[in-house]
Amino acid sequence: MTQPTRRKSSLTGSPVAPPERAPEPTPEAPQGERPAEQPAQPRRASQSKHKLSIYQDPADTARLRAAYRHTLAASTDRSFSDFINRILMAEVERLETQHNGGQPFRGVGAGEIPTGRPVGE
Repeated sequence: MTQPTRRKSSLTGSPVAPPERAPEPTPEAPQGERPAEQPAQPRRASQSKHKLSIYQDPADTARLRAAYRHTLAASTDRSFSDFINRILMAEVERLETQHNGGQPFRGVGAGEIPTGRPVGE
């Protein structure tokens, strides 16, 4: 006795993303010419940004949210995250100017900052 052949489900793959296609071959540029640059594709948030979590005193968090909300009309920030990022990067640039001759600090990856008891305790 043989088992019936299973039918392929139409539910496979992502319902949101179209199925992946093989990239189309690009013609090679003649020697001495550079190929035209492709326009930048918009990146999804998951590709262009990284989540950062911090601990903060609740009163400071309330002040931060209030500052965002009360200055929203005059701001160019597109979101609360953009607001916080702008503030943080302004401080990073100030520290680079003060302590590193205005040059960016070398990047530090996740897990490279010591964890445990806070400094000074």
